[in-house]
Amino acid sequence: MEIFLSMWKNDLKHMQYIYIYQIMKLLIVTTMKPMMDPFIIEQTNAVLSWTKLRLNPTIIVFGDDQGVAEFCAEHQIQNIPIVKKNPQGVVYINEIIKEGYNHMDGYDYIMYINADILLTDDFSDTLEAFHQQYPDVKSCLLTAVRFDVPTFSLIDYNDPNWRHFVMETFKGKYSTPDGIDMFLHKKDNYANMPPFAVARAQFDSWMLDTGIKNFDMSVDMTKTVKIYHHFGKWYQGNKVVLRNWNLIERTSYNDNLRLYNQNRHSFNNITQCPYYSISTGDSIKFVKK
Repeated sequence: MEIFLSMWKNDLKHMQYIYIYQIMKLLIVTTMKPMMDPFIIEQTNAVLSWTKLRLNPTIIVFGDDQGVAEFCAEHQIQNIPIVKKNPQGVVYINEIIKEGYNHMDGYDYIMYINADILLTDDFSDTLEAFHQQYPDVKSCLLTAVRFDVPTFSLIDYNDPNWRHFVMETFKGKYSTPDGIDMFLHKKDNYANMPPFAVARAQFDSWMLDTGIKNFDMSVDMTKTVKIYHHFGKWYQGNKVVLRNWNLIERTSYNDNLRLYNQNRHSFNNITQCPYYSISTGDSIKFVKK
């Protein structure tokens, strides 16, 4: 009888996962830097890691930078080349998200994530748990502090032990509490986002502040989701530059700062989220502070 009950429990668990996959669908939207050195390894590692998630998300890459269309075609990822940019040629993140909403029929969640962020299935575990426990939430923000990895190599995704390879070799440290590069939410939660240039400061703080103030739940997932950030160089002014704030493209940066300062903002780091996720060993829970 004990053997039968154990088998029944395992089958039930399996049935629950099948049920989740059938009803929960995730759309990931992003944009990419040119597929040129030194960005080839970091973007290949990151974007392909999303294709390996147990959740089997749909991915849309917006933009027409060098090599992006070819990369997407090779890996059967949808590419929408035409997306609005500012006069300096930087894509507007609000346009990516807005266009993503137009592709969300049948999807439960949408996530903007930078194309240098690698995910593993601790992300799937946490989102599954959230969806099970809060299926009726209409507005939410789930995010996590990035884990900055300065030294990395190309991942062989044909190796079934690639996740172990990542854990063993991708060494680094957690960023500051305002170092967040992923924004998982529901359709139209950010419908009124100003025209921020992507990767030019303050758009992430605006999204965090808006989520904490206005959404049903804003969750810091850092304790249950490790997001690996390829801590490489920047692409600024159509050239590769060192990661140095003195080298940032100032026009787009100042435009973002102006948009951010048009409203009073109270929340600019992830520790201010009213909820956080924790692992209890056999499950993931969401705790209100």
